[in-house]
Amino acid sequence: MEAVEETQPWRRRPSVERRLVGARRLVQPLASEVAVVLAGSAPFIWDALAAGPCTTTELIDAAAGHYDDDREALAVGVHGALELLRAQRLIESA
Repeated sequence: MEAVEETQPWRRRPSVERRLVGARRLVQPLASEVAVVLAGSAPFIWDALAAGPCTTTELIDAAAGHYDDDREALAVGVHGALELLRAQRLIESA
């Protein structure tokens, strides 16, 4: 799988979701029989993409406005969450 580009816009794929205890989400793509539990940074990214497509840079900016953490550490979390979401076929290029 190729690396996540900073200017690549991402969007959610059609799916159903359910909020779990805490910030976790249970998300099932409509084209799949398997649901995925999102934890860590992934629920924040998932929620941010609900408003529409965002680039990786925009998602890092949103995380910086939400979390009190070093921007470099946030970028690592955002990249990791995008890789997970993409690997699970929950997001796609916009």
